Amino acid sequence: MRASGGCEREGEQKKKKRKKMVDVQTIEAGDGCTYPKEGQILTVHYRGLLDDGFEFDSTEGKEPLQFKFGVGQVIMGWDEGFARLSLGEKAMLFVESDFAYGEEGSGKGLIPPDADLRFEVHLLAIEDDDGTFGVPERPWF
Repeated sequence: MRASGGCEREGEQKKKKRKKMVDVQTIEAGDGCTYPKEGQILTVHYRGLLDDGFEFDSTEGKEPLQFKFGVGQVIMGWDEGFARLSLGEKAMLFVESDFAYGEEGSGKGLIPPDADLRFEVHLLAIEDDDGTFGVPERPWF
């Protein structure tokens, strides 16, 4: 009979072997206290880059983007990456293709299939949803 502790160790070993799909590198620390919770509305500025440095999208010079956190409105890499950021934090998110646009690619051909992506992001605000927040339109879908 296997002890329950053995099962936990096996799970830990599997976690260690699993390839990291999202990496976060802090550029400027946030408040270190306020982290997003599922269903909250995040307001962010970002630049999206391919590995070769090509910028495929940006909010620079535009209104920041708002999205509902943790409910699949954005790529998985964003939901996973922003979970690790605190209010005001600037960071670089390194997102492997399986947590981005995968085999399909996106962006009217700007993001090729199987592309790993980098996002320079700034978490500007975290707000509770009052029930009036709609799904932002994605122009390339």
